[in-house]
Amino acid sequence: MSDPFQPIEKVRKRSLECLRVFAETQYPFVVSTKNKMLAEGEYFELIKQCNCVVQFSAACKKYDAFEKGASSYEERVEAAKKISKYKRVIIRVQPYIPAYFNDIVESLDDFNDAGVHGCVFEAMKYQYKEKGTIKLRNDFVFPTELLKQHFTDLKNRCHHLGMKFYSGENRLRKMGDELCCCGIEGLGWKPNTANLNHYLFDRGGYRFTKRMRDEGTGQPFCASFQTALARTALRKMSFKQVMDVVVKNKDFLLQLLPDEYREKYKKR
Repeated sequence: MSDPFQPIEKVRKRSLECLRVFAETQYPFVVSTKNKMLAEGEYFELIKQCNCVVQFSAACKKYDAFEKGASSYEERVEAAKKISKYKRVIIRVQPYIPAYFNDIVESLDDFNDAGVHGCVFEAMKYQYKEKGTIKLRNDFVFPTELLKQHFTDLKNRCHHLGMKFYSGENRLRKMGDELCCCGIEGLGWKPNTANLNHYLFDRGGYRFTKRMRDEGTGQPFCASFQTALARTALRKMSFKQVMDVVVKNKDFLLQLLPDEYREKYKKR
């Protein structure tokens, strides 16, 4: 969850090394950045050779005021326009802040003109209580009732312009054109469908790979179960075994449901 094209990249060039490997191996990947660097010089020449989807995080010009250090909104749109001639480009409107709704609607025209394939929307989450937010586990978030109204209008506008609409908002993932919000559909890639969104909204597509049934593959869940006992158990469990436990936990599932359904689901 770190931008691979921060200013320090011009000095260290670690991401450039990665692009060389990706270009040679053709291993599929998604990259997300707020920096125009990816559309310049050797970076641009390598990204054209890669099997990838390029994402730019952008929302509107007003975000420039608090995104210090990143390329400007206009620079990112220009970079997206340059790369979209060769690779699929996705715009991540993350975090989406409802107060900028009108500005972001206008930005959709810029994204479309830049040849963008689609846009991902996920609302801002706060550590402390902000006006209009509600508590959801450790975050303060905007109610899904409000986000549904905004997302419906944004989705309609995206479709009118011929772009895809993706919801990165977990509680509203089903609103997206795809449950996977990365914008990789149709490229022949194999996304993971053994997750809670597919369990809830696409049970037929909720499938495990052969490798996910092997002992020891449950360790990615260490980030969710941060105790010594859990880590010891996860070393011996398969990914599937852990998911079989997780889907029985209402607390996990409730995070992926719109607010109005949460109380109903608790009673089931």
